Amino acid sequence: MKTKTIIKTMAIGAFAFVCNIMYSTSITKINLNDDTLCLKINGKVSKTKESAGHSYTVQLIQNDKVVSSQIVKAGKNFNFFLNRNAWYGVKINKNDCVSKMISINTNIPTYQELEKFMVSFEVEEPISNNEAQYLDTEALDFPLAILSYYDKVENFEGNDIYAMNIKKALLVRLNAPTKDMAMAEKEVVLGKR
Repeated sequence: MKTKTIIKTMAIGAFAFVCNIMYSTSITKINLNDDTLCLKINGKVSKTKESAGHSYTVQLIQNDKVVSSQIVKAGKNFNFFLNRNAWYGVKINKNDCVSKMISINTNIPTYQELEKFMVSFEVEEPISNNEAQYLDTEALDFPLAILSYYDKVENFEGNDIYAMNIKKALLVRLNAPTKDMAMAEKEVVLGKR
């Protein structure tokens, strides 16, 4: 027997490495039978004149293993279904570019069996390895965004403070006149001082 499931959605726009995140939520009813699933990820790489015609490998990672992979063109959607109570990464790869990662925590403390959620986001094309030389290399290893469930809004949201801090850490080399000043500023931004 199919049950009607409530899907709560959130749309996110995470652009380039600047991590501007915008949210919108709505509720939709659909049929899903698997009660271990709690979240559908729906994303795409923006189609621009630079990215048009390019292909991207998008991987769903759990426990350091690729559990699913899709090859998509710019402007085309990729989708993954995630189980509750787990950590995932969505990694976007392209040859000669720095990979982009979005981290997702599907732990929902007040989970109702028929509740399902959907997160939608769009990212710009990953930056080239040449462009990356102007960004902080340590900060490039961190996810662009962390998505988690928040009881206050009863939905998934990105952590705005994290996104702001990772943006500052990425751009610290552009803002500091010397490497020593850049390293000191990065430690302050990442909370090491």
